[in-house]
Amino acid sequence: MTDPTKRSHLTGPTHRVRPRWTWAGLATMVVGLALAGAGVVLLSWPWAVVGAVVLAVGAAAGLRGGLLYDTTRHGSAGDLAADVVHGRQVQAPGPDAHYTGPTIREDVEETEAERRTALAGQPGLRASLAPVGGVALAAASVWLFVSQMLVYPQTGGGETGTWRALAGAVVVGLCALRILLVGRARLAALVALLTGDLLVLGAVFVAGGGAAVSEAAAGVAVVLGAVLALDPRARRLGPTAS
Repeated sequence: MTDPTKRSHLTGPTHRVRPRWTWAGLATMVVGLALAGAGVVLLSWPWAVVGAVVLAVGAAAGLRGGLLYDTTRHGSAGDLAADVVHGRQVQAPGPDAHYTGPTIREDVEETEAERRTALAGQPGLRASLAPVGGVALAAASVWLFVSQMLVYPQTGGGETGTWRALAGAVVVGLCALRILLVGRARLAALVALLTGDLLVLGAVFVAGGGAAVSEAAAGVAVVLGAVLALDPRARRLGPTAS
């Protein structure tokens, strides 16, 4: 695609940029900052004051040269170096400036055609279900924590059940955190799946009463959440409409 800046003209406010001043001011600010930092580290007020003065001088030089607008310019390092060496001055566009002209529409249409061509035939994507699985795991982890105070009897066997629920809550919570932070995390989902299976087995063969129901429900929720967390980040649904 042809560069639109070469086929149209710039309208709006512009600012004069003096590259020699901008880069000299930037270098001076770096020196001033180093001197001020050294003064602070060494607890030397003279060095800190000198550094602050040099920093202020560099900032003034940079502002005079248009440092804030120089960063918007394009070109190679050689072009920038030539501007500095020869002391050239350029007009840089301000934030409200824009390019206009009869060729702008043609450039936009050309860019849109290239975009459609690049997207043609690309597979469609859908959101992954991994975050949903992470939320389900987090909810199961919270319930396992809370259930220790609600459903387990205050006996020796009940205390063993609370430790089992606490272990499951910690493991499932860590897996949920991993999945929610990074999206699809296969290892965390597999660990959660194994933990959910163990919770269901514990509910069937070890726990009793309300504790068994609680662990079974939590185990099923963990298994379902782990299965959802194994969902790929994106799936193919066919070509994207152009």
